[in-house]
Amino acid sequence: MRSEKFFRGFVAALRMQGETEIVTKGDAHHRTLDAVVERLEEIRRAKKPGAEEVPDVLVPREITGRYRAWDSALVTLQRGRLLAGRNPTYPIVEILFDKEEAKRLLERYTPEQRAIFAELAEAYSRQPVAS
Repeated sequence: MRSEKFFRGFVAALRMQGETEIVTKGDAHHRTLDAVVERLEEIRRAKKPGAEEVPDVLVPREITGRYRAWDSALVTLQRGRLLAGRNPTYPIVEILFDKEEAKRLLERYTPEQRAIFAELAEAYSRQPVAS
């Protein structure tokens, strides 16, 4: 699966978990993504069905700990009108679609992929967010 498709599914799963925004202030979205990476590594070690299809896009930069692909995805998904950033500093990126649309987006994935997205979204949602 391509990187863009992965992030579209991930954000749809976040919406299904009840998330309506991604807090980016102070790089909170990068710190929160650390839990997702940890969960994904557990899923891969367990060789869960569908894990081999998840691209290796969640790699933090060594010095900053930021996920370049995550930032890129947030911009790309804004162009696709799935997300909207609050200018000028983008402290929050809003998820523009509702749960019904998230469900329709997730129907484009296999049941195994949807299960993985749900686990990753749950790991993301459990993390405290700085305000």
